[in-house]
Amino acid sequence: MVPPLPGGVLRDSVCVSPPLNVTYLGAVLRSGGHEVAIVDSPASRLDELKAAEKVKSFGPDLVGISSLSQTYNSSLKVAHAIREILPDVPISTGGPHATFFDRQTAQHPDVDIVVRGEGEATIVDLANQLEAGHGLDAVLGITYKEGARVISNGDRPFIQDLDSLPFPAYDLIPLSLYGALRGRKIFLLLSSRGCPYGCGFCIMYKMDGNRVRARSPKNVADEIELLISLGADSFSFCDETFTFNAKGVEGICDEILARRLEIPWDCQTRSDLLKPSLLEKMRKSGCELICLGVESGSQRILDRMKKRTTVAMNLEGVRAIKKAGIAVSTSLIIGYPGEDAESLEETIRFVKTTSPDIAYLNIATPFPGTEFYDEVSSSGLIQEFEWQKYDITMPVFETTTMKKETLLRARRSFYNSWYSLGYVLRNLTKENFYNRTMGWFALNYIKWRFTNSLKKGVFRSFR
Repeated sequence: MVPPLPGGVLRDSVCVSPPLNVTYLGAVLRSGGHEVAIVDSPASRLDELKAAEKVKSFGPDLVGISSLSQTYNSSLKVAHAIREILPDVPISTGGPHATFFDRQTAQHPDVDIVVRGEGEATIVDLANQLEAGHGLDAVLGITYKEGARVISNGDRPFIQDLDSLPFPAYDLIPLSLYGALRGRKIFLLLSSRGCPYGCGFCIMYKMDGNRVRARSPKNVADEIELLISLGADSFSFCDETFTFNAKGVEGICDEILARRLEIPWDCQTRSDLLKPSLLEKMRKSGCELICLGVESGSQRILDRMKKRTTVAMNLEGVRAIKKAGIAVSTSLIIGYPGEDAESLEETIRFVKTTSPDIAYLNIATPFPGTEFYDEVSSSGLIQEFEWQKYDITMPVFETTTMKKETLLRARRSFYNSWYSLGYVLRNLTKENFYNRTMGWFALNYIKWRFTNSLKKGVFRSFR
């Protein structure tokens, strides 16, 4: 859970949770008999040159770089720095952005191979083929250069038995690199992969498939015990729709209760996947926060997003979570194609009416691979291709009905009113960790606003 604060309040924050993606890849490579080292550049605060030197110190035969859209350009800089000092070592890259821009990425002079989609089986196959000196034509799930040609092999089937995967290899990274959120060390956890809903703004049903593949409750609980042994104070389920399989979630809760794993946790899901009996069991097993993907307070925009929910359904979802005694956060998107002043006001009104414990007001961002990206790209609406700006806080396109300045002003105005002294007092006096954390962050946001206002006032007085 990252507090949704605009401005520069979190500018100097540290990485809180160890990464799941590279620790999973490290674990499967090691299980396949390969020596593995991991360099987490953001957590280690390494620029591309220092990261490359660190990579060189391991003497690798293959380098893999993972990134999102907002870190894509920096990942290419790292690839270039590695190429300069390890010219003969093949460099691969992966992640959502590289997956959907695979041919463009493979054409980059410092990238040899793109691992598309779910990477565990592919990276092991790739490492085995390279080690044996074989060609790459039989490796499914990759796009690669062969001379001047770029070749895309067939897609690799998704891993069906997720219990067969080893737990993330946290021993390959210094856990001391990762800080804590208000004194609590939080680890990420995946109990399932895949999502069947196909929302227009999301890529995960393409990355992980439109069929949900779940781990067994026992396997999940075994990993929770591992996290506790590593010093976890809580964990976050980062499944796209955690409660999709209610029976599986009940099984996880039963395992947590039977093993007396008294550790708090949070998750994210949809409003149409909540039942009072399930919420009650989740609360008893330690669930302290549920994030709902509400997305909009306008039914017209929800339909445009292909969300398959209703405003009334989302309202009832917030109420059900509160009634169960669990804190609730709502994640919303403003500025989606079709947004106008009326629909934007409906979204703001929804948040204020439901009064969630936490409200995320994100700016619509067309990530490559989504239907949303295809729509605005083909219409010529995208004005920014500096991928680092694709961070859901900055508009990268605008329409005739919604200008960039309007979105930024609306978001800033919302947070200025939402983070009030009343919000601070209300949350700091609650026992729930997330409420107290948000109360503390809101207080710091108010201080930040006040300080900036003073600075601007002093500057104006001397002009």
